[in-house]
Amino acid sequence: MVTGRLKFIASFVGLMLIILAASTTYISAKELLGILPAESYEDKGVYTFKPNKLLPVQVKNTSSSGRDRRLYPTKTIYKVYYKSVNNSGYEWSKETRVKSEGEDILNAGIPVDRRVLSIKGESKYITVKPQDSAKSYTEKIQQKYVLILAISLVYITVYITLVGVSSIRKIKTAA
Repeated sequence: MVTGRLKFIASFVGLMLIILAASTTYISAKELLGILPAESYEDKGVYTFKPNKLLPVQVKNTSSSGRDRRLYPTKTIYKVYYKSVNNSGYEWSKETRVKSEGEDILNAGIPVDRRVLSIKGESKYITVKPQDSAKSYTEKIQQKYVLILAISLVYITVYITLVGVSSIRKIKTAA
């Protein structure tokens, strides 16, 4: 009886993990294909940003599950908005979990250095850590998604192999 229950739990957990692995494979492959090459960015230099305002923002609730996610499809986070101190017009924002954390950042007024990378041919830009270049930034995010993709694919391969071996054993013992 206990063995049967353990087998059921192991099968259920394995099935949930295979669904998760398939989802992360899809998402990481999609994100990996959407990464712009380093040559698509123009380095505008390092700018100093100071916290300017704190605003609540509604975002999709991805941390809850099941019933809670249906009842509360959005959640409120707080964003601290930073403006460049040289009036270049560049802005940057940082998410905080709670309002008090954002207020502390805003009240402290500590400036932050960020590198601005402009996307060539578009009027868009991103900010990265000052030590990052366009090349190192794209390499980091590519590595992140390749690692997630590899882990997911390894799990899927192991799962399929184990299910296949188990099925072959059942067929042989039945025969």
